[in-house]
Amino acid sequence: MFSTIALAFSVCRRVPFILALLLATLSHAALAEGGVIALPSTNHSAALSKIVLGLLLVLLLIAALSWLLKRLPVNKSGGGHIRLIESYPLSTRERLLLVAVGREQILLAVGNSGIKRLHVLSEPLAEKQPAGGTAFSAQLAQFLPSLQRGRV
Repeated sequence: MFSTIALAFSVCRRVPFILALLLATLSHAALAEGGVIALPSTNHSAALSKIVLGLLLVLLLIAALSWLLKRLPVNKSGGGHIRLIESYPLSTRERLLLVAVGREQILLAVGNSGIKRLHVLSEPLAEKQPAGGTAFSAQLAQFLPSLQRGRV
């Protein structure tokens, strides 16, 4: 079996040489008869432009998706004790946060200097429910247990 593999490898290594020799022989015979061999023309600039265009489209798609993911709100609370109720941007690096910790609501300032507690609300504010989000959340709540069990 090893000799068969070695023979196949030897032949495969020599295939480009054999093809070049065959092409040279055919071209010499055609030139001797006064004919001209027409080789297929390759348009390298068209192929290069397609590659560059494809690369630019992929980079543009990556940039658009990263921009979109930065703009989408991400709710990382899994039903724990700390929830972000509302966020209000003051500038590009500073914002006010209303956070619920247990039954208390705390107003925080977040900026370059860190996080500072501004006020603890004596009476909790009513949390807003997203408009039209209840039907989807109910369907998702029904679908998640079957997904976790592996029965989609």
